[in-house]
Amino acid sequence: MMHETAVVAIAFSRDSEALATGSQTGQLKVWLVATGQCIKKIDKAHDAAIASITFSKDNTHILTGSFDTTARIHGLKAGKTLKEFRGHLTFGAPTER
Repeated sequence: MMHETAVVAIAFSRDSEALATGSQTGQLKVWLVATGQCIKKIDKAHDAAIASITFSKDNTHILTGSFDTTARIHGLKAGKTLKEFRGHLTFGAPTER
C-alpha cells in the first residue's frame, strides 16, 4: 500500500510506534513501524502536496500543512479530516510544543 507519488513529508508519533507520510498529491497515510502495515489512509487530506506533518501530544490527531495554503487536523480514530484552517498565503512547518 505504497504512495503512488513521491513522499514529501514524514513524522514519527510521539511513542515512535507509528509513522505518518504525506505525498505530492495530498494523500496522508499512517503506518505501524513494527509491521510496516498501513493503518489509516486519507486520500484527499489536502488539495496539493503535504509540506509538513506532526502528531498531537497524545497521538490521537495529526496536523498537516500543505502547498494548498491550508493547515488541517486529522483524527486518527475517525480516519478523516476534522478541521481546516485557511488564510495563509504560503505554507509553514509546524513547531514542536
